[in-house]
Amino acid sequence: MASRHKSGSVRTFWLDRSAVLDELTRFARSLVERFDEVERVILFGSMARGDAVPGSDADLLLVLRESALSFLERTVRYRLGGLSIGVDLFPYTRQEMDRLLDEGHPL
Repeated sequence: MASRHKSGSVRTFWLDRSAVLDELTRFARSLVERFDEVERVILFGSMARGDAVPGSDADLLLVLRESALSFLERTVRYRLGGLSIGVDLFPYTRQEMDRLLDEGHPL
């Protein structure tokens, strides 16, 4: 959620990080409650580091117990919408995460 203030010809924008984190927490809880296979939701990237700016999106790693869906199908399945900021979802099963880590890919 970006807030805005206008004074003459000067406009300032800032990110209400607390409100965004509250919104993301509600979103994460709804994913865990709605989908049995969603084990964890992990925030990473600029929002997690605290250096997000207005226009930044939120990066969420979804840890799934298992899934027969393709990665693309999963990104559609778990997108619930209604958020004030953009969200990039990364839905990986535990097995896929283990394989990626074994291959040296950072998550």
